[in-house]
Amino acid sequence: NINADQYETIEDVQAALRDAGLKTAALIVGIDFTNSNVQNGQYTYEGRGLHDVKDDWKNPYEQVIETIARTLSKFDDDGLIPAYGFGDSETKSEAVFSLTERVEGKHRPCKGFEEVVEVYKKVLPKIDFDGPTSFTPIIKKAVSCC
Repeated sequence: NINADQYETIEDVQAALRDAGLKTAALIVGIDFTNSNVQNGQYTYEGRGLHDVKDDWKNPYEQVIETIARTLSKFDDDGLIPAYGFGDSETKSEAVFSLTERVEGKHRPCKGFEEVVEVYKKVLPKIDFDGPTSFTPIIKKAVSCC
């Protein structure tokens, strides 16, 4: 029975995951680049898009990536994390794209979550947010990776 109120630290969550039988995990990151992130942020994130990047604060995507990294990186044996985006004007609801391919011209996994955040920030200026939101392509990619 996992209840958010019973965990006070990341270490508590890690211990619960170990107790539940998690030994290792192959990690993958999927980032939603649909217009809903711009629109919803205007109502829920002080008028900012959920992907807005500033030097003095972290947007919700950066916060979640870092929290998941701190929680799950202990279970990842190789530290290589494929990072994909979906929902932009090129992929819409039909496909995913490799963040590293958009930035560097070739697909490769990121080396740790720090690089996921770094590549995410570099790809943002190249994104034309679109939609509709569909998680099917990223779920299919995750299944094919594992």
